[in-house]
Amino acid sequence: MSKQIKAAAVQFTIKVGDIDANVEHVREALHRLHGEGVQLAVLPEMWSCGFAYRELNELARRTPEVVEEMGRLSAELGMVLVGSLPEPEGDKVCNTAYVLDQGKLVGKYRKIHLFSLMNEDRAFTGGESWLLADTSLGKIGVIICYDLRFPELTRRLGGGRGRDHRRPRRMAEAAAGTLAAAPSGEGNRKPALYCCSQRLRGDGKAGLLRRQHDHRPQGRDPRRRWL
Repeated sequence: MSKQIKAAAVQFTIKVGDIDANVEHVREALHRLHGEGVQLAVLPEMWSCGFAYRELNELARRTPEVVEEMGRLSAELGMVLVGSLPEPEGDKVCNTAYVLDQGKLVGKYRKIHLFSLMNEDRAFTGGESWLLADTSLGKIGVIICYDLRFPELTRRLGGGRGRDHRRPRRMAEAAAGTLAAAPSGEGNRKPALYCCSQRLRGDGKAGLLRRQHDHRPQGRDPRRRWL
């Protein structure tokens, strides 16, 4: 018997370095999604502050309070939340996805494959282990952005089965983090939003419920303050 789960992946234009504004935006979005019956909400990569490399250590120190707030929302709304944040690790920082299930932290995954062309390998410390989290909705495997280029990781999360990793890419780009912010030029003033909902079934199939987006201009990623 298949189990249906309504999941949503939300993209918004992250305000680089402005944790309070981004948390407030996510708080409002989660309440809206809760009203639509969403059970699993996936937040963008580095959604609390974007890739503010020069302030990364300082911003990472606020991540515990962000996780605590997301835990409260997860419990209040009865949702599973997944999203990556800068995690302080001594004097270093990891790009870490947290999995919160109805208020409880059930797992976290540190991004293994750092994208050197964007200087991620200089700003972050890479992870070493994969995550398959047990949640009230079932097992959830977590990857982040560039991890998608390494199919052995998705195969491992899928129990070793040789699945084509291209099909999940469309949803996984939302789920794993590349929906963090619309790729827009630095001069773009029009906010971008990309949101999709899928009803996931226990047999691994998914049906697209809702997909909407507006204005996805191309250009340099404004989320990143360069080193």
